[in-house]
Amino acid sequence: MPLVDGITFEIFHDKTLAWQSFLAGSTDALRIPKDQIQKKSITNQVNLSPELAAKGVRLSIEGGSAFSYLIFNMRDQLLGKKRYLRQAISSAISREKWMELVTSSTRGR
Repeated sequence: MPLVDGITFEIFHDKTLAWQSFLAGSTDALRIPKDQIQKKSITNQVNLSPELAAKGVRLSIEGGSAFSYLIFNMRDQLLGKKRYLRQAISSAISREKWMELVTSSTRGR
């Protein structure tokens, strides 16, 4: 690997600690946690807040595919045998609301 002696990956089990580590300069790159998007660390989903920009933070928005799906346990005595119940549950789910919650309203269309 040219120009670096190595790369260290750290796994954070707490997103708040990961964000604090990033703000302290101990972590170089991070996917911004949903709660920070909601707290306006990013404005209008494409710009950093003035506070983060002043710290020299750069925002990189990467497009990509994401998939969400609902899985039913087919061994379940009720759901496994009731096809129409599974279809009713699937039909009752608001996919727009689901994607809004999962992506914090940052997904492209």
